[in-house]
Formats: sequence, C-alpha cells, structure tokens
Amino acid sequence: MTFKTSLSAYHSVYPKEAFKLNTELVNRFYFRITLDDGSIVYPTPTRVLVVN
Repeated sequence: MTFKTSLSAYHSVYPKEAFKLNTELVNRFYFRITLDDGSIVYPTPTRVLVVN
C-alpha cells in the first residue's frame, strides 16, 4: 500500500516537530481498513521516513 501526504500537512497537525532528512517522523500513522464483510482492522502503526 502506498500513501502520499506532505510535510506541510503533517506540520499543520504537529507544528513543533522539526524535520530532518533520512530520519523517521516522531509520530506514527494508523490506518483503518474496512473489509468487504464490514469488519474493521487496525494494522500495526506505520513508520514514516523523510527522504526529500
């Protein structure tokens, strides 16, 4: 799965966090997946690496 966001969108939620290249963001992303039968799954948190 691939998702896209921007550092400006992330920074609007976490304004005090500083970004550095080739480091992970402090906060994790959590995705909610709804299956065809209506079941909801929350997989493990996703780490995000700042690459450019």
